[in-house]
Amino acid sequence: MNAAQLKEVTTSINKILTSLIEQSDLNFLEAQSNFTFEELIDIIEKLIDKEEYSYAEELLLLVSNLEESPSIFSRLAYCQKKLKKIKDAKTSYENAIATDPLAYSAYYNYGVLLQENNEYDLAIAKYNSAIKLNPSLAEAYYNLGNICRDQNDFESAKAYYLKCIEINPVFENALYNLGVIYEKLGHNNSAEKCYNSAIELNNNNVEAHWNRSLLLLKNKNLIEGFKEFEWRLKKKELKRTFPFSKWNGEDLTNKKILVYCEQGFGDAIQFCRYLSDLIKTGCNVTLECRKELLNLFEINFPNIEVIERGRHNYSKNDFDFYLPLLSLPSMLKIPFENLDGKHYLFVDEAEKIEWQKKLLSNNKKNAGLVWKGNTNHQNDKERSIDPNLFNRLLTNKNYNFYSLQLEEKFKNKNLVDLTSEINSFGDTAALISNLDLVITVDTAVAHLSAALGIETWILIAYNSDWRWFTESEKSPWYDSIKLIRKKKDENWEGLIKKVSDKLKSNSEFTKLDIHKDIGQFLSNNDFEKVLVKVRALLKENENSEHAFNYLGILYLKQKKYLKAQQYFHKAISINDNFVQAYSNLGILHFENNDYEKAVELNDLAVQKNTNNPHSYYNLAYALQELGNIESAIYNYTKAVELKPDFADAWFNLSLLQLMNKNYSEGWSNYNKWISKTNNSIKRNFESTEWEGQNLNGKTLLVYSDQAYGDAIQFVRYLPLLKSYNGKVIYECPESLVDIFKEIHAVDEVISSNKLYSHDFNVPLMRLPEILLDDKKPELEVTYDVSISEEIYKKWLSKIINENKLKVGFVWTGNPYPPINKKRHMSIDDFSILFEVNEADFYSLQLGDDRKQLSKYLSKDNVFDFTSDIKTFEDTSAIIAAMDLVITIDTSVAHLAGTMEKPVWIMLAYMPDWRWSLKSSHCNWYPSMKLFRQNERSNWKEVINKVYTELTKLIKR
Repeated sequence: MNAAQLKEVTTSINKILTSLIEQSDLNFLEAQSNFTFEELIDIIEKLIDKEEYSYAEELLLLVSNLEESPSIFSRLAYCQKKLKKIKDAKTSYENAIATDPLAYSAYYNYGVLLQENNEYDLAIAKYNSAIKLNPSLAEAYYNLGNICRDQNDFESAKAYYLKCIEINPVFENALYNLGVIYEKLGHNNSAEKCYNSAIELNNNNVEAHWNRSLLLLKNKNLIEGFKEFEWRLKKKELKRTFPFSKWNGEDLTNKKILVYCEQGFGDAIQFCRYLSDLIKTGCNVTLECRKELLNLFEINFPNIEVIERGRHNYSKNDFDFYLPLLSLPSMLKIPFENLDGKHYLFVDEAEKIEWQKKLLSNNKKNAGLVWKGNTNHQNDKERSIDPNLFNRLLTNKNYNFYSLQLEEKFKNKNLVDLTSEINSFGDTAALISNLDLVITVDTAVAHLSAALGIETWILIAYNSDWRWFTESEKSPWYDSIKLIRKKKDENWEGLIKKVSDKLKSNSEFTKLDIHKDIGQFLSNNDFEKVLVKVRALLKENENSEHAFNYLGILYLKQKKYLKAQQYFHKAISINDNFVQAYSNLGILHFENNDYEKAVELNDLAVQKNTNNPHSYYNLAYALQELGNIESAIYNYTKAVELKPDFADAWFNLSLLQLMNKNYSEGWSNYNKWISKTNNSIKRNFESTEWEGQNLNGKTLLVYSDQAYGDAIQFVRYLPLLKSYNGKVIYECPESLVDIFKEIHAVDEVISSNKLYSHDFNVPLMRLPEILLDDKKPELEVTYDVSISEEIYKKWLSKIINENKLKVGFVWTGNPYPPINKKRHMSIDDFSILFEVNEADFYSLQLGDDRKQLSKYLSKDNVFDFTSDIKTFEDTSAIIAAMDLVITIDTSVAHLAGTMEKPVWIMLAYMPDWRWSLKSSHCNWYPSMKLFRQNERSNWKEVINKVYTELTKLIKR
């Protein structure tokens, strides 16, 4: 540039600056006749900070004539991008790169511009150029991951995010997005650990908390999942404020509470089921919902005031509390095992009849169709389908098809569209109540149909919403639902073909159709509909053994045993070879603890049909309760031979083999059960499952796969892994981490919510099969339970009378599954021991059952400090301070036994496999003594033995 050009540029710059100085909002500029180049750059940066991009661009264009540098062109491109001059910004980035081909930041920023404008291929090229110049540019890998994620190339996205995290382990957004990708790939455990890592870096990462809650829920951990789900209320779109307090568990007696529907229609329909539980607390409930739901909820909740959202300005005195509807499961502490699939919504009969008149009058069944959800839903593109795919279904001549799809029309001569007459969900419900079947994508209609008890087929994507959990075709939320899932690489067309084939087999009008209906109604406990169908069977054939069998099942489900028995006998009198009736009679006697009769009837069922695996299973189950182990094993074996995927039979077979000390087959069959079950203990890792090979320096992750007691019992195998020449990481529930941290040969003990890189994985309960062959599994415990001095002293200070015999005790345990209840006793049964005044009794009982102890706390020798227990380290410290532990079969028994503390365990007549059947000592725990029931359910005899033994111990 010659002197004249320089002077011209300088004059132009000064003219612009003079104009800028005159503006009051830019008074940071000082008036002067000339500016140095450095001062000009400083002014430009200040203009950019003030978002005065037009002035900054003007100056940068002039300055670029004075000096061509990548930084000048890059800042110019940035301003042009902000001014939406995309073409100019591209030119400026090209100039930046031309002036310095090694300026990696120019390539990177150019890539950002291209990515923001969906020019992905060019963006990828620029990011790769930046990485070539600076291989440690984590942000470039992160953005490449985002591009691949948006293009559904999840494997590539994962690789880029992992590389980003390798460079920068605290890259919060990369950890979060890696979690999203793991979810897309179906690796939910890895996803959860990514979210946990992001949260550790920033506990206020709402999206990570939100996604973690959905994974917990998807894994059926409803208690923790719904607790974490409360983070959703911090999302901007879900925030609401009221002039009264949010309910946090306070006494609601005679209080007024506003419950508001905070999310979609489907959520409101699914979770309104818990309003009746809320009413039971003695409060007055008002439900706020959107207009479309008003009449549906008014009909179904006559004891609740239902109001329309947006119509009320609330004042401080209107209510005592408010609560979002989806917070009810968290507040009510609903576990997965308590989910009830019974239908809970109803329609006005007059409305139902009016809609019935609108349907076609012929002998065909009626089916409703929905193909699209709310377009604003974040996953709508994954759950909605092209309606043209339904053309395959609409060729079925045995059904009348009705559109339930609002606001979107689809023309097909076989599709009846009455949606112009639908004005609310009440109308939709009345129409659906007249249908035999609803086929729908995952949307509000699915919840409405299922809540009404109508057979509902939901078409769901591979990565479905959390509420449908994984794998199973059934839903614990709704008995009437069948989940038809896409496989990982399956398209919607392939899924619709399966639905079409299923519809063909479902649409044949035979007696079989009535039987299917009755089976469905029985599953839903919809007894009135069962009676209607049974009457139809009896009208056709007054001596229908099936009809009388169904009546027997109906009354059996209602615990009306005498009537049920009469109907089963009636069915057998009509057809002496009717196996189902014999089996059902066997179930009746089993429920009444008449196991001998149950065995007799199930044996008859087996004799009459030797190819029914369920008959063998029922027979084995009854034999097992009688203690006839060998015969039970034989019949479980027959069941799995006939039905190799019979998971429950594999499980029970394995436990009886272990009880019989047939360890080789027992462990093998236990692991067959794991491979066939839909149980949540199954884990999905990207690493290889370990089969016993030498690790050669690789890392093995051993994870706890069963309950606390199993974890405590089986960690004794971990030291055996030292000889396999690798790094061993043990993953267990967080409350166990501290007591296991000193296990020999384990390099690190981590909690189940941690993300840890590893090469191989193996469940803890698989180790006996891999490590022991046919050897006895009762290895000596070679580690000490870890208790910090601080924790030990804290609990030691709570001891009241140091000189008295100190007894820790537990009388009940986890109520799920229900079969566990046979090993539990009541505090009243246990309380006879409190009469031994020479001993002090310290409760180790956790959970709601600990409240049962309150009526005995007035005694001078009974103490309860369990409200201070946070982890198993606390429990271990209490046990360490005891002289003796007396307990039922629960995790405390294993913990005390591991600590070599004298422990007396009280066992049910048919105990868990590990306690065998006869001995009073235990090979697993030398310090343990076993007290057994000699008569089923008779705890009095057991506690009397313990009382006698305790008094003898006192006298020594």
